[in-house]
Amino acid sequence: MVSKMVNTLVVAALSLIVSAAAQTTTTAAATTTAAATTTAAATTTAAATAAPTTTAADTAAPTTTTTTKRTTTKRTTTTTTTVDVEGKSLQFVVTINGLDFAKVDKDATFKAAVINEVRKEVLAVSSHLFVVDADVGIKLSSGSVKATVIVAPSKESLVKELIKVFNMDQRIRQNVADGVKKMTGVDKMLKSGKTTKDIKATQGTVTLVKGGVRPGSRGGGAAVISATKQASIASVVALLAYFQC
Repeated sequence: MVSKMVNTLVVAALSLIVSAAAQTTTTAAATTTAAATTTAAATTTAAATAAPTTTAADTAAPTTTTTTKRTTTKRTTTTTTTVDVEGKSLQFVVTINGLDFAKVDKDATFKAAVINEVRKEVLAVSSHLFVVDADVGIKLSSGSVKATVIVAPSKESLVKELIKVFNMDQRIRQNVADGVKKMTGVDKMLKSGKTTKDIKATQGTVTLVKGGVRPGSRGGGAAVISATKQASIASVVALLAYFQC
């Protein structure tokens, strides 16, 4: 009886030992398995993988493009023209279209009237620069009727101003044409097939010709007295002489 109990106890004790040993082995194995879970080491791989992002930074580096603009500089050259006025007179041509020169040239009265008309208009635009009757010379020639005008200035310093006046003021041509249309006998001076409506005038550009200032002025602008003024002065002198008597 006692031996049976002892055997039972021995068997039970052996079972416990075996069971305990089995648990220890299992736990140890489990621990070994836990060691396998060095998945954390994979974080090293992740870190290593993350490191190449430096390459992304390099790739993202901006490309610099340099554009060069060319600046063009324009240079303006001013040319100054010096006009030699020494010993020069001014010349320009007024052409009266619609008239027959041969007919005008044969009629002394009409010819003189045309010359006087041109002279009057020249003086009208230049008298403020001291141009008088004696300064203006006019000669008629063919080509319809061409009136070549030569003006001797009172002094050389006025030449440039007179050039501007005769080149810019076109009243001479307009007034000459209007004046000729109103002349007596103009209908007999017309070219064949023309009427007074066809009478028009043009004015050429001023040129400088040999001649100089008016005679006797020596370039200093000495005044030339017209015939009308001379007559007035003579009348005054006569009156003074009368009262002195």
